[in-house]
Amino acid sequence: MLNNVYALFGENERFAATGGDFSTGELIEGAGVYGLAEPDGIDYAVGYPAAEIAKIDSAATLTHMMNQNTFSSGAYHVVAGTDVAALAEAIRANIQGRMWMCGFPDKLIVATVDDYVISAFGKNQQIDSFTKHLAEAYPNSKILIEEPIL
Repeated sequence: MLNNVYALFGENERFAATGGDFSTGELIEGAGVYGLAEPDGIDYAVGYPAAEIAKIDSAATLTHMMNQNTFSSGAYHVVAGTDVAALAEAIRANIQGRMWMCGFPDKLIVATVDDYVISAFGKNQQIDSFTKHLAEAYPNSKILIEEPIL
């Protein structure tokens, strides 16, 4: 899903991107699967709250290769019966509650596509491009949260 969105980025929008949890020791270009065995890792990498790990059964990440605060995103397959609005709010609160050190992201979005929740935070230009291309790739996507990072 994240690779489909990133594939629509134009030449002037692209940045070096990587994804996954790097547990294999390999650098993945583009989005990669993020294992759920270490919930604190996905929390650290893209802001998915570790306490909410039981609400998803798979995840993938796509981040800016040089600075995660420029762009970080995650796509999460939601377990049936999960309150998606409450999960979106938990993701929002977790990202908004961070202390930023190396660069300050501008914006956060949380969206849904079918039974997936997608979150992204970073600089306005990258998040605006991601939001635009998410709608192109998945016309049924819905932006639940779009707000500045405080």
